[in-house]
Amino acid sequence: PYVVSEQELISLQYKTTDGKVLELDPENFNPAIAANKYGDLGEILFCGNLTTIHASAFENQHRLTMVDMPLGLSDIGERAFYNCNNLETVHIPWTVIRIGNYAFYNCNNLKEVYFYGRPPVLGSMTFSDRASESMVIYVPKEYYGYYQTGWGDKYSKSIIPF
Repeated sequence: PYVVSEQELISLQYKTTDGKVLELDPENFNPAIAANKYGDLGEILFCGNLTTIHASAFENQHRLTMVDMPLGLSDIGERAFYNCNNLETVHIPWTVIRIGNYAFYNCNNLKEVYFYGRPPVLGSMTFSDRASESMVIYVPKEYYGYYQTGWGDKYSKSIIPF
């Protein structure tokens, strides 16, 4: 993915599948309009002071492959990445405390989810059953027990400490 330096921080940046790198304001961002104007979303790197990814914000972005969420983000809304069926990798910072219902549901190619802090509260059906069979959830080793206790029934075989 495209990486920016601290001097170049922006609110939202994404790389289209044809390699264009775009800088957009997340308050006025509509992925369907952006994809139509600039090309399909490929990789997203959030920067700046984003605290919430709203419900259905990136729903049905079929060419999205990677999302790197910003430090300071606390809430991932319902269906935020629903049906992003080519999404493979997600990085979720320690500041996230809640992930909404169906946030990553039907993301059946999701292979790796990286959490960097305590386990957030999960809504119902956050991840698809099909994805959870093969995806690996990487968690900090010091919080591994919390993940096993909180999410163990559904994801115990998927949780790996790092």
